[in-house]
Amino acid sequence: MDKNARRHLAKLSDGDARKCLNALEIGVLTTPPLADRAEVGRGKREKQSEVAGVSAPGYSAGAIHFTLQVAEESIQQKAVVYDRAGDAHYDTISAFIKSMRASDEKGAMYWLAKMLHAGEDFRFISRRIVIFASEDIGLADPDALRLAIATQQAVEFVGMPEARIPLAHVTAYMCRAAKSREAYDELNAASEKVEMEQTRRVPEHLKNKHFPVNPEG
Repeated sequence: MDKNARRHLAKLSDGDARKCLNALEIGVLTTPPLADRAEVGRGKREKQSEVAGVSAPGYSAGAIHFTLQVAEESIQQKAVVYDRAGDAHYDTISAFIKSMRASDEKGAMYWLAKMLHAGEDFRFISRRIVIFASEDIGLADPDALRLAIATQQAVEFVGMPEARIPLAHVTAYMCRAAKSREAYDELNAASEKVEMEQTRRVPEHLKNKHFPVNPEG
């Protein structure tokens, strides 16, 4: 039995041992044994084992290879290719953000559903939506940031699985909202000047005249 097949059954069984055992039994009963595979190279393996004095490795005539595909079919739910610590994690959230940026509502909903199905932290998703509301929508629709903040509070309050509902709500809004990166771009331009040491002293008319920093100086 392959490691990813065991993981898939364990995840989808969600602590229900009977469901896991039923799926395992179905997979075993519906998967033909690998008799043909056992025959391949048998003569060579037997010759090697005679020299080494050990039993020949490989499948026996009645062995069944329980793969991820067998696990999926036996428990009737597909595994999602998603590694929360690897590239798939970053690629999927990137696809989600870019879909909202392109006003592709169906696409954004798909990537949202994939993340939620794979067990992504809903707090991480809501934080990225808050950033998106200010960075990509900004001045074009100030209500977007308000809704994003409200969604962040809502998902913390209700938790999963209900948190998926306000997340879908805010995702649809972000896709339909007008987009403006004006404030974000202006900040970046100002930051570049600061980084290039193009700083300047505060003009006299902008200084704090009422509360001097060093009144005794």
